[in-house]
Amino acid sequence: MVQTVDRSAAGPQSPPVAAPRRRYWPLPVPVARLLLILAWLVLWEITVRLELLNPILVATPSATAVEMVAILGDEEVRAAFGRTLSEYVVGFTIGAVAGIALGVVLGLSRPAFRVLNAPLMIVYGTPKSIFLPLFVVFLGLGFESPTAFAAMETVFPLVIAVVAGMHSLDARLMTAADAMGASRLDKVRFLIIPSALPSIISGMWLGLKQALLAVLLAELLISGGDNVGFYIAHYAAVFEPEKVYALIGWLSVFAITLGVIWRRVDAYAGRWRTAGRGASL
Repeated sequence: MVQTVDRSAAGPQSPPVAAPRRRYWPLPVPVARLLLILAWLVLWEITVRLELLNPILVATPSATAVEMVAILGDEEVRAAFGRTLSEYVVGFTIGAVAGIALGVVLGLSRPAFRVLNAPLMIVYGTPKSIFLPLFVVFLGLGFESPTAFAAMETVFPLVIAVVAGMHSLDARLMTAADAMGASRLDKVRFLIIPSALPSIISGMWLGLKQALLAVLLAELLISGGDNVGFYIAHYAAVFEPEKVYALIGWLSVFAITLGVIWRRVDAYAGRWRTAGRGASL
């Protein structure tokens, strides 16, 4: 026997709840960013052409773009970029190797960490530009000073990142590895390095940025010439802002490209770390 239920006897029914309407951005985010940049460039162009900004000191984006293409034909400027790139690569490489090595020593040795941690943190918190005169005294005005300054700026972020990553390892994993008879090399390969890898990647990215800033600062303040910093200072002194902006534009292109490449390296390292952890388990 089928029974019918009187829905009115069950009390008033609540009205149906409408699904929340999702708010959509009218444009894709990359397109919105591009339009924002274009609007900023147009505003910049107009303000300079109307002389709301001094055209002797500020170049228009159009003049800067033309000069960015033209300046590539200058053999001396190309050589200057090559010299700056060499200083940057050599300085970062020296600093990265030294920073990772010192960080591993401090991460594995508690006595070394207790002795050196405080002095390293003091030097790390000190503005490194105050040491530039010492680089001039000991290394001169040539290739060595910007390179050494870039190396020094790279060392400290990496040391701190490596030590922090190694100390973040769960002590229970080390205890389990000891119980299973793992050698020191196995613990470094399968536990310590995978655990510290994200911190090392972050430290290297910070070191890359710090090294680039260090090279340019050293070139602007103490270098003897034949590099990008020298030409930026020279063109600024003779009031050729379009050339100054063109050099800065190419440096920005280099920095952006470096960031894109490094994000891919970081993503690959993340997959390697996940695979390594799965293999170790």
